[in-house]
Amino acid sequence: MKQDNRHIPLRGPQKAAAFMLSLEESSVSKVFSFLEQDEVQALSKAMANLGVVDAGSIESIYEDFRKSVSQGTGTVVGSIDKTEKLLSQVFPASKVQEIMAEIVGPVGKNLWEKVETVDNDFLVSFLQSEHPQTIAVILTRFNPNKAAAILKMLPPEIAEDVVVRIIKLDLVSKEVLSDLENSLRNQFMSNVSKANRKDSHQVAADIFNLFDRDSEAKFLGFLEKTIPDDANRIKELMFTFEDMVRIEPSGIQEIIRVADKTKMALALKGASQNVKDLFLNNMSERAGNLLLEEMEAFGRVRLKEVDDAQADIVTQAKELIDKEVINITITSDQEEEKYID
Repeated sequence: MKQDNRHIPLRGPQKAAAFMLSLEESSVSKVFSFLEQDEVQALSKAMANLGVVDAGSIESIYEDFRKSVSQGTGTVVGSIDKTEKLLSQVFPASKVQEIMAEIVGPVGKNLWEKVETVDNDFLVSFLQSEHPQTIAVILTRFNPNKAAAILKMLPPEIAEDVVVRIIKLDLVSKEVLSDLENSLRNQFMSNVSKANRKDSHQVAADIFNLFDRDSEAKFLGFLEKTIPDDANRIKELMFTFEDMVRIEPSGIQEIIRVADKTKMALALKGASQNVKDLFLNNMSERAGNLLLEEMEAFGRVRLKEVDDAQADIVTQAKELIDKEVINITITSDQEEEKYID
């Protein structure tokens, strides 16, 4: 026989149990998904033994909750784990990781593994301002290859001190390690996030580089009317097929070597005479004549085909520039702007 709790004041787990039983089943399952196993067991036991609770008591529970929250006397405890668990109920795993990375940086539960993936130059810059004992503790958490690379890059006097401290390092207490991990999360990883943040103008320029001519003209025209300074900055950062004239001759020869010859001919068919001459002057006479013949053989072509071919060549050129296989020249105006910035 079920206990009648209609006239008995509910307390603690009983109030929570009554609240849960007043919800729809789908909501109850969601709440349970956010609880730890021991919490689920305690709440389930209270629900099973609750008995009958009248509507007035349920309303009173809701009212108590409303008052405690509105008056600031109630507490809602948030944590990284709870937040991640909540998000996982709504979003796929890849999206949850992306959101959590924005919140806490690329750390999460495997802090030391994530710190190891940070660029060595950035790590060294950060560690140089830390106490040698702290550096020693951090390096002992890395794999030997990473630790060795960092030690070689540190100033000799710091590196020597750190090596001695590594050798003489006693067992690090859990409290010290926890404080260090919190420091890395709060200080170091936030700096990593800022350092890895791309310049918004460069992001826009990279997008504009992939537009066809009509789209590029449309969006740049809009920006020139609304935010002209930003539009000019984007145009400076864009690298188009016409910017090939800024690449050194040896770089043009490398592009000619790796590029698809049919795409190159199609791209040059819609290029300015300066760009055409640039490519032809960096080819043998025989190769140049073959290129001109192929360009002529295309006949009338759609502008979109030319744009696509130019975009492919530009992508290859930018990859070679990023890898420092080829270099581009910088105009005097650009040099001055870099100096001012």
